[in-house]
Amino acid sequence: MTTPTVEQFEELVSECGHPLVEWYGEYSGRFFHEGIALETKCLGDAGQFVKVMESQGYTLGKWDHQDDLGFDNIVSWSVKRFKKEDTDAKE
Repeated sequence: MTTPTVEQFEELVSECGHPLVEWYGEYSGRFFHEGIALETKCLGDAGQFVKVMESQGYTLGKWDHQDDLGFDNIVSWSVKRFKKEDTDAKE
């Protein structure tokens, strides 16, 4: 298992997230939470997406923050949990 970059996470959501979750992107939540979020109708669907992510070889674990948007929910992982882009990679 590997930790995804934000870009890899967004790509995975685009390819495997529908209909469970939708990309939300950068999210500033309560209690100074700064994260990367997904939107979902049901928190159980977000849990299923975590399993889909694991089946694709990525791990972030359960989200760090969640909030209610009325009809939908936000689940968000702290930006600190994502792998940074490797800017020193050999070309």
